[in-house]
Amino acid sequence: MKTVEVIVEHAGKNLSDYIEGAPVITVGNGMKEIEDNMKEAIELYLEDNPNPCEVLSGEFELKFKIDAATFINYYSSIVKDKIITELKNIIDCLVIFLNQQKDQVWQALLKISK
Repeated sequence: MKTVEVIVEHAGKNLSDYIEGAPVITVGNGMKEIEDNMKEAIELYLEDNPNPCEVLSGEFELKFKIDAATFINYYSSIVKDKIITELKNIIDCLVIFLNQQKDQVWQALLKISK
């Protein structure tokens, strides 16, 4: 069985993938999605083409290839967004905590002043 290489590239906020020598290209929000999309695109291509291009003829397995720059560019923005979201959640929790403490301090001051 031959191996068909699928090239993965950074495409703005998404990833795209294609096979050199084959008329299929897909996009997705992550590796799992583009892998699923590529498999579906190949299935549809093979259904519509009884004599497919040489690359997709016969039995083959897919090998997804992503270079380091693409990996870092794509996933660093995801990690950054998650970190920002987590920091916002932490700040929200701190605000709630401080508000609760403020009420306790205020109640204690009211008891003292009576």
